[in-house]
Amino acid sequence: ETLVRMARASLAEYATLDDATDGGIGLTRPGLVFVCHERDRDALEGNVALQRSCGVPVDLLDAAGLRTLEPRATFEDHAIGAYERDAAFVDPALTLPAIAAQARAAGALLLEGARVVDVQVDAARSVVGVRLADGSVIATRTVVNCGGPWAAILCRRLGLELPLTVVRPEQAFFAPPRSHGAEKHIFADLLNGTYWKSEAGGFTRVGYLSFAKDAHVDDPDHYDEGVSGRFLADCRARLARRIK
Repeated sequence: ETLVRMARASLAEYATLDDATDGGIGLTRPGLVFVCHERDRDALEGNVALQRSCGVPVDLLDAAGLRTLEPRATFEDHAIGAYERDAAFVDPALTLPAIAAQARAAGALLLEGARVVDVQVDAARSVVGVRLADGSVIATRTVVNCGGPWAAILCRRLGLELPLTVVRPEQAFFAPPRSHGAEKHIFADLLNGTYWKSEAGGFTRVGYLSFAKDAHVDDPDHYDEGVSGRFLADCRARLARRIK
């Protein structure tokens, strides 16, 4: 319930930011379709009931309903789904500068490209500052660690071990046939093990729903940033099985 309410509140915040930003932040509301097997109906209906209790407009769909929603796709008779009409996404390249502008307007000082390499503490192990890569120190009593894949490295310097495993999810971008056009909705297809959504420029982004096959990353500064041919071929084959 907490996650649903957080997402709902975030959607409202992004909508407000989109209205307040000159040119917007690329807020797009295609809706999200979650597809699973009939045997998982109880779990799906439970999730839908929870979403509805939090004010989320979501519809349960049988295979016929899925085919009506996306007539370009092929759904087996045992497929069922849920359609969340308000699901949306933004353009990160537009959103981050918009948030930064609001922060500056509120009095925040943002230092871009200032890499934190250490957190300094006193004898009582209380934070007193952070040291940057250029050797300078910023005095502070509060540090919020938003280091993502680097977060555990920073904490390790403080003698704290975060149970954080860094993985590298591959993603594929395909140009849909002109006759097909851009994807109308975001899909999370449990039966197919994939998600896909339309991106800027008309490309379709495709990836796996599970992290099970993702490579582990030991050093987030040095890892393979490429996409394997095997992954591209597999994503193309999975998408082609669903979208005709």
